[in-house]
Amino acid sequence: MSTLEGAYLSGYVGYVIAVPLIRLLSSLLMAAAVVKDCKVRKYKNRWIAVVAVYVSPVLASLAYFVYSRFISKRTVHKTGNEKTIKSARRLCFLSAFSYLISLLLVVSAVLTIGISGLTSVFKGEILFPCYDRNGNEYRDSFDVPLYDENGNRYVKKNSDDHWFDYYYVDQNAKEYSGENSYITEDGYFFYDAENRLSYSDEDDYYYMKDGNDNQRYYHLDFNLYWDKNGDIWVDQGRGDYKLFE
Repeated sequence: MSTLEGAYLSGYVGYVIAVPLIRLLSSLLMAAAVVKDCKVRKYKNRWIAVVAVYVSPVLASLAYFVYSRFISKRTVHKTGNEKTIKSARRLCFLSAFSYLISLLLVVSAVLTIGISGLTSVFKGEILFPCYDRNGNEYRDSFDVPLYDENGNRYVKKNSDDHWFDYYYVDQNAKEYSGENSYITEDGYFFYDAENRLSYSDEDDYYYMKDGNDNQRYYHLDFNLYWDKNGDIWVDQGRGDYKLFE
């Protein structure tokens, strides 16, 4: 796994898993604090406030604070409730602290995911121009055409039925399934109509089944582009890597 992919994954995990769990903890802590505060103020319908705080901890907590301190002005019965008051304050502090942590995690996740995707965002316009095998420049790796050994040109198209399906079209409008489309180690488009290629899990490339050809083939799962040095790159959208190293 590359550094960029690791950054993307850590940011994604932080945003999808850690943030919701910490916010849930913050809501529970604040709800517990409200229960205790309602108890020392002798509120009868305390569970209404508790449910509201659990559903929306920030807004409901602020609303409860304003109502209890400035509108109803219920007296706090301190005698015999010293521990309850201290516990409520402690829970309130822990809730606010955990919520702050969740906000920091959101910022961190956005930054890590954003940084890991800079190569894709700016490719073709600012930092990393895309080229085809013949040195022609493009703004997006999806627009980079492929060529076979005879000079025929192939353009990638997305399926109208399923957005994740794709195929290639040559200059004669003939279509080629993406499932059987490959790029050779020499950078040529290769269509395996007869299923002559076999996958090797040792290096993630394909080879001819008869073993007479040691050339590596890459299945076109992602967009490809060439750099100025003529090297082939795979555009994964979250950290590109060089082919056939």
